[in-house]
Amino acid sequence: MPQTRRKPTSSVHPATVELPAIAPFDFDLLLRYLRIWPAAVLEKIDAGRYRRAVTLDGREVLLSIHSIGTISRPRLVLEVFGAGVDQAIIARAAALVRRTFSLDADPAPFLKAAQADPVLAELVGRLHALRPIMIIDPFEAALWSILGQQINLAFARRLKQALIELCGSHLEIDGERCGLFPKPAQVAGLDPHLARQRQFSRQKVEYVRSVAAAVLSGQIDFEMMRTQPAEQAFGALIAVKGIGRWTAEYLLIRALGFPDAIPAADVGLRKAIGLAYGLGRTATEEEVRARSAKWAGWRGWAAFYWWLDRLMAREANLTSGAQTTT
Repeated sequence: MPQTRRKPTSSVHPATVELPAIAPFDFDLLLRYLRIWPAAVLEKIDAGRYRRAVTLDGREVLLSIHSIGTISRPRLVLEVFGAGVDQAIIARAAALVRRTFSLDADPAPFLKAAQADPVLAELVGRLHALRPIMIIDPFEAALWSILGQQINLAFARRLKQALIELCGSHLEIDGERCGLFPKPAQVAGLDPHLARQRQFSRQKVEYVRSVAAAVLSGQIDFEMMRTQPAEQAFGALIAVKGIGRWTAEYLLIRALGFPDAIPAADVGLRKAIGLAYGLGRTATEEEVRARSAKWAGWRGWAAFYWWLDRLMAREANLTSGAQTTT
């Protein structure tokens, strides 16, 4: 059962820091993505704010972010709620947000590179102020990618919610319970019987526990991987049971922030490419890799643009009452 952690908070006077970003940066578009992305289970998006509970250096805090700037002059305000928030935690929170939302990434080289492909250039023209978003917890990113293997996004979301309920904990802020994603030790101890009751396959139980064990043992070290060449990080990831090529390529983008990975086997990406390039069908993995050669250096950024485009199309279809199987 999930553990509820009640702690005194500094919520009346949260620690606050301003975070500038390299322009152009569209915070509202970022929020729109998080509202419609199926994996955003713990994120709370309302009234122009992003809120998420995380654990920093063993301390559980709630992050709240809103914009006080514009697309051309972006400025975000980060508030950190929690007990005993000190300067070290504030600095750690600010660094985490800057990395997660790619605030220090200069989009100009990507925007220029996109012009080599007229189809991508049209997409970038519509979403030019988009910035790739990493999953805030790399361990969470790894488990999400495993949960999503060979099933639809709605089912993957239900499995993620079940995992949080089975293994996670909560932080209480002013009487509000904010969910925390399970830590590796909690997932390593996942009861297979309880997981099976929540529709986990035996293989998924095995794989999520395997990844948790790899993090606990140091076989997976996300911080170290960020400092390595992409090829080396890729090799370390696929050495772990449950992580294949697609999962590793996805994690290079969403957990580690490498700009040039391309998870070409991704079904959503293949569907987006097939539609955008007039193939009349879902593109093959090989076709995605061939098309993406024009985006070399920025294939991970391009993939994120295609993912958001597809999510927005799906949202529009659902709003209009059309049927979708995505």
